[in-house]
Amino acid sequence: DALGIPRLAPRPQTYLAEGEKIAAQELLAATEEGPCIGFIVGASVAFKAWPVERWTAAARLLAAQGKKIVLLGGPGEAETASQIVAGANEAIAAN
Repeated sequence: DALGIPRLAPRPQTYLAEGEKIAAQELLAATEEGPCIGFIVGASVAFKAWPVERWTAAARLLAAQGKKIVLLGGPGEAETASQIVAGANEAIAAN
């Protein structure tokens, strides 16, 4: 801005790497019926992470309203996702 150079509009990632396509298709197949809500369970720093109990409560509440919950994240969030699945029972459509 200080140099007077116009900013480019942010562009979301609109593609999947070849290895991610199959995983994405499996997630979508698990949520074919009903609205789907993705939970991104990780955070860039620990103090921004939401407690597992809150993710679990939110998943149960939304599932009771007919929503399909998909947990999203990378290898660093695997333990958190496993805890959410264990606490939310059948509320999680895909992890």
